[in-house]
Amino acid sequence: MDTGFIKSKVPMDLRDENWNAYGRCVITKYTLGEGKTIGTYVLVKIFDKIQGEQVPKAFVSDEEVDAVLSDIK
Repeated sequence: MDTGFIKSKVPMDLRDENWNAYGRCVITKYTLGEGKTIGTYVLVKIFDKIQGEQVPKAFVSDEEVDAVLSDIK
């Protein structure tokens, strides 16, 4: 299910409330309702300090994502 900003099974940055980047994750399931979003995600890459500072240049290949997702199907 893809609606608006939240995309499922697409790598996206894992960030905190200050927009610091810590890695890339894939949302595998989520529900919206009553003013909150509840979801499940799988971490596919943890950034080191340099990658976290240069997150737009960090890249997670389709192969890395597929390898992680194949373990949870």
